[in-house]
Amino acid sequence: MRRPSLITRFIVVALLVVLTGCSVPPALTDVPPTNAGPLAPNGLSLTANQTSYARGATARLTLRNAAQMTATTGVLECAQLEGWTGGAWVTSPVGNDRACIQIARVLRPGETMAGGVKLDVPAGTYRLMQSVSLEGAEVAEIVTTAAFRVQ
Repeated sequence: MRRPSLITRFIVVALLVVLTGCSVPPALTDVPPTNAGPLAPNGLSLTANQTSYARGATARLTLRNAAQMTATTGVLECAQLEGWTGGAWVTSPVGNDRACIQIARVLRPGETMAGGVKLDVPAGTYRLMQSVSLEGAEVAEIVTTAAFRVQ
């Protein structure tokens, strides 16, 4: 029995490499969009301190005003929780039943404020959003955290 030549072995190995390299995993179709960056075009940013939390943990939030005008908002402990469901962000049916005091907080240009939201929700992909009014604007801005996982 004749052994395969070096060239034949090379061709077989090359074909195996090409065939395994050509197999493409299926595309992820239910992945939430990420934020364009940490700072929204309006100069406001809302960030969470982690990208993954255990159920029942507290997400620490920071709202930053890098705009050239004063911003007014409520306390961050009242930020609204949204879940990624069926390819869209929807208000979470659980986790938004916190008792909230409606106090207006003023953020001057360059200032930040912090707060926390307990994530007593089922495992899934979430984000937090906060309504913020910029001085002189007719409509409130909505700022959101990047998506995070609760496990």
